[in-house]
Amino acid sequence: MISMAASAAVAAAKAAATVVTNPKLLKIVGGIVLGTVIIILAPIALLLGILGAGQSIDWESPEMRQQVYDNMTDEEKARFQYFADVLAAIEDEITAQGLDVEPIKAQVIFICTMRDRELDETFYADFVSCFAEVADDEAVFANITAAFGVSFTAEEKEKILLLCEKAMESAAKSSAAEPSIEGGAP
Repeated sequence: MISMAASAAVAAAKAAATVVTNPKLLKIVGGIVLGTVIIILAPIALLLGILGAGQSIDWESPEMRQQVYDNMTDEEKARFQYFADVLAAIEDEITAQGLDVEPIKAQVIFICTMRDRELDETFYADFVSCFAEVADDEAVFANITAAFGVSFTAEEKEKILLLCEKAMESAAKSSAAEPSIEGGAP
């Protein structure tokens, strides 16, 4: 057993001496070792970089919002502005009608159900009136169905209400007023 280990050590020493004394073999073996190390370490480094990078970026900062807006195409900016105007109109109509309705809830329901609808001059008043004197969400969906002919499955209602809840939670967490984006809405 000892003689086998000794002969293996001698063979390894001869191989190492041959590799070290031959520059071509040294490059090949070095490349193999380096490639192996890179293959093992690169995914680990990439994973650590991805996991750590998102934590240091403030996605809600005015600078980040401005950078995102600046990188939009003119078409994207126009669509963004359209939605900002629609959401503001819904909030303004809620205020005008004196309703005790969370604007975010009405806005989310609009985005989920009515965003592709042709908007006439009474649309906002008609849409917001679906929320007037309503005690529960089922009544809101029933009013929207009656006013606009939009039907909802139970699953769609559940998803819309979950989105409303998440949007209201997000708005509640936001302690600062929304900064405006130069040339467009927030």
